[in-house]
Amino acid sequence: MGMIAVTDRLLVPEDALAAYCARWKVARVELVGEGEWDDPYFDGGIGVMVTPRPDSGLSGFDWVHMIDEMAEMLGRKVVLIDRRAWELPERRPLKQHMLDTARTLYVAG
Repeated sequence: MGMIAVTDRLLVPEDALAAYCARWKVARVELVGEGEWDDPYFDGGIGVMVTPRPDSGLSGFDWVHMIDEMAEMLGRKVVLIDRRAWELPERRPLKQHMLDTARTLYVAG
């Protein structure tokens, strides 16, 4: 497996993302925006959106570990977003641009 360009200056091994997705039962990993944000919501971190598989059964504690692991893999602070939460009808109008412009980094296969 090769390297995946997260940003212009940041590469991550595809096998590391594959292992992350297998461990946490994540179907898809996407970069939100250009990855590096001045937006206070992201507090200078990288916006990474994940789509958990329906059988993931992730807890809040799992989510904390997922954030830490992704941050370690990328070597940067990460804001981890659950795509399903942003797709909720009441949130969708606020987040539509980010959903539309998310760039897929990895799809579990």
